[in-house]
Amino acid sequence: MEDTGCYTCVIEEFVKPGEDNESSALLQVEEYPHKFTSQLKGQNVIEKDECTFEIDCEAEDAEVTWYQNGKAISIDDPRVIIVKKGKKRKITIKSCKMSDAGEITVKTNVDSSSADLCVTCEYSYCILSLVNYTLNRLTCLAYSKDL
Repeated sequence: MEDTGCYTCVIEEFVKPGEDNESSALLQVEEYPHKFTSQLKGQNVIEKDECTFEIDCEAEDAEVTWYQNGKAISIDDPRVIIVKKGKKRKITIKSCKMSDAGEITVKTNVDSSSADLCVTCEYSYCILSLVNYTLNRLTCLAYSKDL
């Protein structure tokens, strides 16, 4: 991108009278459109587990940015490890929290891929208190809660 600009070639010798001795052209350099060659896969983890998302790029110099629910993931978070090795890009979240659940997205300058991160409670339990229920023989009471 830094090479974008107007370039001029000047002929200093052997120019016939009446002929132009220079020519100019505008050069515009655009960023290479980096694309992914694979897609992110969703992850289901238990709270405090580690999860890793990985994807392949078509070129080793592709820069990517990782997002969680549309917000850029901070590389300063000590639980987050971002790896760029060859054409592979990875993000690992150590000791997942319930708040980490959501959509994980990775983007290049022209491509993106998303997948869900589902985090389940480490200890899932339910306390159900039955108070003042009158049941007859044909009544069945069931309670279920998905966490």
